[in-house]
Amino acid sequence: MTHWIISTDLDGTLLDHHTYSYQSAMPAIKKSLSKGIPIIFNTSKTLPETIDVQKEIGVSSPFIIENGAAVYLPKTLYRELTDHIKSKSCREDYQYFYNSLGIKREKILDHLSKLKTEFNYDFTGFSELSDKQLMALTGLELIQAQNAKARSFSEPVIWEDSAVQLKNFKMQLKQVGLKVLKGGRFYHIQGHNNKGKALIWLKNLYQKFYHNIDASYDVKVIALGDSENDVDMLNCSDIPVIIRSNNHKAPSVNHKQQIISNNIGPLGWNNEVLNILNKQKT
Repeated sequence: MTHWIISTDLDGTLLDHHTYSYQSAMPAIKKSLSKGIPIIFNTSKTLPETIDVQKEIGVSSPFIIENGAAVYLPKTLYRELTDHIKSKSCREDYQYFYNSLGIKREKILDHLSKLKTEFNYDFTGFSELSDKQLMALTGLELIQAQNAKARSFSEPVIWEDSAVQLKNFKMQLKQVGLKVLKGGRFYHIQGHNNKGKALIWLKNLYQKFYHNIDASYDVKVIALGDSENDVDMLNCSDIPVIIRSNNHKAPSVNHKQQIISNNIGPLGWNNEVLNILNKQKT
């Protein structure tokens, strides 16, 4: 028996790129939740940002933050798996167990500072922006902007230098165990974690969870994303859905089952999820 889970990017995918609205996706969200299908936010957003979006939409599933840097699992949902989770080196944080897969932001900022000083690269990181500057760039409200800056495993930057310099920058970061990942708005500097690795870890956990209920369960993943930082997640899913964007070209995904939405943002999310659920036995 197949048990589906949904892994979704937020900005530009489930949330409108400009307004951050998810209302167009509500029919598919409600249908998924009514069928017991977990909706996993797999996002570049921070912990407080993601918790806020969950509360607003009414989702209480596990979630993945900062491009696969950490997986968070609500304790109340996973009491049956407590011993297994702890054996996987998960830590406890208030209402969650979490598995850290990324590099601490302090180390990332140290490397960025050294490279900027030595090679005079032209970029601006979140750590250098005031709340008002970030609000102007993103359209976020004050609390939302503050939550966006509360990063633990990554540093988004605005790249204002040449393509040649970006190539050099990437090579130098690679030498210290870091990489540059292009998101919908910013370049994200982080460790070699990604949304796909985190999703595979979580899928395996779900597989064990459902096997404890019925050994015939087979967990499969519907993944939805619109940017380059979603490619690893899309490639490791069973049904990858590329959400169209008016702001950048679609990411290149190597998967036979890939779907490209007809509509952009949350409306595309809604229509494709409904189409898939109507065809699948869940």
